[in-house]
Amino acid sequence: MSLRYLKSVLGLFALFSLGELFAEQDPLLSGHPRESYMDVKNIDEMENALRKSMAAVERHSFSRGWWGWDRLRCRYVDGGRKDKGALKVLRAVFRGLILDKHQRLKDKGEGDLLYMFYTTLTGDRKESVLDVEGRKAYRDIHGGGYHGGWGGAARMRIYQELATQGMLTNDEKIRFEEIVKQSLEPRFINFKKKAQSANNHSFGNAGGIALALKLYPDSPQAAEAEAWIDRIWKSLSDFADWTEWTYYPYGPIFLHGLIDIAEATGRIEKEKDLIHSVARRCLGFVHGGGVRGNPNSGS
Repeated sequence: MSLRYLKSVLGLFALFSLGELFAEQDPLLSGHPRESYMDVKNIDEMENALRKSMAAVERHSFSRGWWGWDRLRCRYVDGGRKDKGALKVLRAVFRGLILDKHQRLKDKGEGDLLYMFYTTLTGDRKESVLDVEGRKAYRDIHGGGYHGGWGGAARMRIYQELATQGMLTNDEKIRFEEIVKQSLEPRFINFKKKAQSANNHSFGNAGGIALALKLYPDSPQAAEAEAWIDRIWKSLSDFADWTEWTYYPYGPIFLHGLIDIAEATGRIEKEKDLIHSVARRCLGFVHGGGVRGNPNSGS
């Protein structure tokens, strides 16, 4: 067992222990996201407590953790938008982890360094420190990176639902647009340096960018981003025995991005045969351990 692996395991245990301790101290913060919030009596108090606790977090991953919150959004929508408590919890998450984080960085003179999507200036997928015009932007402090953008589409969908349901102020909507647009500036992202073919990294991250362009078509580098999305989409014609199929956890990451891109760019109907064939291959794979599809094949 490597020292690095041992540290990661111990880190997880530490997080679980702290989480349990925190939950014991304040039951308002435990068990989120829940399947339902319809029976919560003190939902406003819970929303405020969640927002405050999330806003206090110094380091935050913009990665897969956001999928859990997106499933809550999905349950809210599929349930006929009746669980108003779920919407308030989503607002607490959005305000605490994005808007309040942005304000804290602004207070330090670093608000313009917050970025929302997977980014790379050099082509190195593991790039964790960006040199932004002579200033340092750090992954998990100023934004996402490497796997960070895997939650990009979730953030855009949660924002859109909150805005549509009148849960955000005009100032908050303006500020979020500012954050999204600055995240697409060339000082953060070079679309010719990112992965240029269809794989779990490119598709997992392109979904959020595609949805951002749909919402804000006048974003910086819109033409460059659209050309990149077109390039990785065309690469689908080469799909065969990719790692995406033979290493089963990659399937849902890839498939999430596939559907996000198709929805945002109007490809759902135009290229439905291709989408169906790739999705069937993704979900039909049987792992050597007997797992069909992947652990999240419900995607």
